[in-house]
Amino acid sequence: MTVEFKVGDKATHATYGDVELVFGPVDFATMVGWLVKRSSGVHALASSDALSPVATFKVGDVVEYAYGPVRGKLIAGPFTSERHGEPIWVVEKPNGKHFTPTQNALRKVEPDPIRIGDRVRILSATYAESSIGRVGEVLEVGRSKEFGGVVHPYYVRFSGNGAGAIFASAVEKVVDDAADTFVHDGVTYELGAEYEDKDGDVWKFACVDGVIRGNWGGCRERVDEHGALFDSAVENYGPFTRI
Repeated sequence: MTVEFKVGDKATHATYGDVELVFGPVDFATMVGWLVKRSSGVHALASSDALSPVATFKVGDVVEYAYGPVRGKLIAGPFTSERHGEPIWVVEKPNGKHFTPTQNALRKVEPDPIRIGDRVRILSATYAESSIGRVGEVLEVGRSKEFGGVVHPYYVRFSGNGAGAIFASAVEKVVDDAADTFVHDGVTYELGAEYEDKDGDVWKFACVDGVIRGNWGGCRERVDEHGALFDSAVENYGPFTRI
């Protein structure tokens, strides 16, 4: 892929890392290259072939497509195209399908800031990993607690079974989801809802002392500390289908 650089551009060198282009390009006897300034302040010669643009995107970014009302997440890339010099990415749409736009057709979508009162899903909580995937309401933002060397700036309260509150290090905003839910292997489950297992038995799940447990049949209305652990229930009786 041929990239047109100019003096003053920032670039990434294969060996030096991030550099600034100071002079060039120059056709040396053995290569076409640039005089670059490394992050340490030291100057060096760099081959044009070893330079690439500073990454605009990274895997995991949420992006919007310029030629239609489509948003998605970058899951792979950038890749070099056979047809043109613009990098291409693999984008996963909300429906799970994929497409491969060029980088110049994408715009990074910055997430909305988390505010008090937002409903959020817990993504990370160092001291309360059993709460990952649960949905609650943000009570405070910024009163950071540190657990295991990780800052936890979000104080989140849960409702229903297993009500309580924790500090979380990472959350995502939940839209139009008023239920108390949790996520397992990418599937969202609702606490208190009825699910049918592979044998046709009906289950309900609840959060008991911070742990997701379940019961089936006539006992499903009484989920307590003696209920089956969710992971065990899925392994032995899943998959579960919501009724």
